[in-house]
Amino acid sequence: MVEYNLSTIEAFQILDENPTYRAVNAEGHTLELRGEEKFIIHRRIKLAKDKHVSLSDKWRIVKPISYELANELFKKLRTIECRFDDGTKKFYNKMPDNGHVIIESDLPYGKDCLWYCFSYYEE
Repeated sequence: MVEYNLSTIEAFQILDENPTYRAVNAEGHTLELRGEEKFIIHRRIKLAKDKHVSLSDKWRIVKPISYELANELFKKLRTIECRFDDGTKKFYNKMPDNGHVIIESDLPYGKDCLWYCFSYYEE
């Protein structure tokens, strides 16, 4: 079971010290700090019940993973995000919205990108 045990302030402190980390709460909102100015970037998934985050929310940290681990998780039908240096991102999913499984067996190898899987957590 995934634990969301960090307060919003604690999550921001960790993100401040580790610029490649991201924070996610149980509803799917994500937080990150970007750039020298450390702008707060907040995203929410379409299914999130609440449109906002608060200081009382609980978070967990998502760290970048290796290409090898991302590829293994991709083969197990997990959604993988590739975040490039310029801030753009690309999502890879073997099971797209239309329900037709993608036959390719591996993720394309990306240079200068960080791999994330928000449904993966280290135990």
